[in-house]
Amino acid sequence: IRRNYAGDVALWKSQANRVIEEARQELIKRTEGQEAVGDIVRDILLTVGNQVQMTLPTK
Repeated sequence: IRRNYAGDVALWKSQANRVIEEARQELIKRTEGQEAVGDIVRDILLTVGNQVQMTLPTK
């Protein structure tokens, strides 16, 4: 069975980006507007996401 991994990856990335942004906004609220904290967490999550993406099959 051939799968459309490119479509899967695009969907995964859009879902992950939404979760990352929600987490960032929640963190900013909880840290009284310290956006740098949210940015740090976003960067960490993006790094993890990129590593996960590299492990996905390309075809």
